[in-house]
Order: sequence, then structure tokens, then C-alpha cells
Amino acid sequence: MDIEIRQANLVDITGLMDLVRACILKMQSQGIDQWDDKYPDRGAIQRDIDDGTAFIARIAGVIAGMATLNEHQSPEYADVSWQFPGRPAVIHRLMVAPGAEGKGVARALMRFLETRGESIGCNCIRLDVFVKNPRAVRFYELSSYQRAGHVRFRKGNFYCYEKILGAAG
Repeated sequence: MDIEIRQANLVDITGLMDLVRACILKMQSQGIDQWDDKYPDRGAIQRDIDDGTAFIARIAGVIAGMATLNEHQSPEYADVSWQFPGRPAVIHRLMVAPGAEGKGVARALMRFLETRGESIGCNCIRLDVFVKNPRAVRFYELSSYQRAGHVRFRKGNFYCYEKILGAAG
């Protein structure tokens, strides 16, 4: 199955908001109260697009996933015992359409984002994941991300993960 990944643009905003809603409903059906009408909202997705940091995965022309890669670290990250110093890229809002789960979309997005992070001069990737989202936690651990600590956001505790990029990764 061919997965196309490209930078998101304003034409994608309606489809991306549909994706957000579908992901929220899927998580809620699994008892995962991670996202809601406050986050991620249209403003966050719009800023990602405007900043050129939002990337979409498509299968047969249909949006199957989305993620943001930038260098913005939440202030809470300052208290994490990160192992890799240097210039980190940070992944935010990785999501896969419920109908596209199990088709390699998340893996394709991660490979793309890791390559992109390295190409913009970053030496590692950082991210956080809701502790009550076991599938996402397992995905990052199976993708060779190392747990560095945790932070607390509005919805509760999130594990922080990191991975070195390049030849050492």
C-alpha cells in the first residue's frame, strides 16, 4: 500500500479537522480521555500548517494520518532528564485515521519525521505520549524511543521519549 507524505496546506484543514474528530471518538471509545474540543483545536492545526510544520499521510489520495514536527518544547520539558543534548526536533499531534490503523501509516510518518529532523540539523527527536494510551506507548517503544521521564499536562501524566538521529541512532 502506497503511503504518500507531504507538507499540509490550507486546503487540507477541513480533512484534518475530520481526522482529529475521528481520532477523538476512537480514543474515547477505548476509554482514553487524551484529546477533546480544547486540544487539538482548529487553531493548533492552522498554526502547524501556517508554520510549515504539519505533514499529512495519504493513501489513495485520502488523508490517513498527520503529525507535526518542529523545535518547540513545552516548558514542562525543562524538568525532564533528557539523555541526548544538542538540538532536538519535537513531534506533536501524531494521529492515524481509525480506518487506516494497521496499514503502516504511523511507521511511515515516523520515518519521514526522523529523516526530516535530521535534514534540518537536529540530532534527536523528543515527544510525549499520554500514559493512558497503551497502544501509543508501545508503538514508540517498539520504534526504539527511550523513556526519559514524564510531564503533567491538563489531561494528566505523559511519558517523555527521545531517540538519537543519524548514524548513532
